[in-house]
Amino acid sequence: MDASYNGQLHPALNRTIEVQFFSRPQKQKEVIMYDRLKANFSLIHNNLSYVLIQDNANEMNTMSVTNDAENVVKFLKDKAILIGDATLYYIDTDGRVDILEHDGEGNFTCFRPGFPNEAEFHRIHG
Repeated sequence: MDASYNGQLHPALNRTIEVQFFSRPQKQKEVIMYDRLKANFSLIHNNLSYVLIQDNANEMNTMSVTNDAENVVKFLKDKAILIGDATLYYIDTDGRVDILEHDGEGNFTCFRPGFPNEAEFHRIHG
C-alpha cells in the first residue's frame, strides 16, 4: 500500500486511480477507472482461500463496506489481496460476517449471508 499502511486503508487512498493497459499490435489504450473508495476497512486475514476484512465505518465516519461494495472488491483485486475465486468475507458494522461475491476479475456481483458473528466464523475457519 504505502509507507504508513497499518492494516487499515489510508485516507490518502480515497482518490481516483487509473490503470492503463496497452495491447499489441494496435497499442490501443484501455483505461479502467476506479470510483472513489469511500469505505474504510481493516484487513484481518487473507490467503488463497479467503479474505476477511472488517468494516470501520462507525469508527472512521465513512461509508460502509456494504454501501461501497463495488469499489472495495475492485480495490482488493487491484492490490492483489483478493486473488482468483477466494471468498471475500467482511465483518459488517453490526458484527455479522457476510460475503461479498465477486466474479474473480474484481467485479462485485452480490451479497451472501455468512455467519451471525465473528466467533462463529472463527469456529469454522480456525
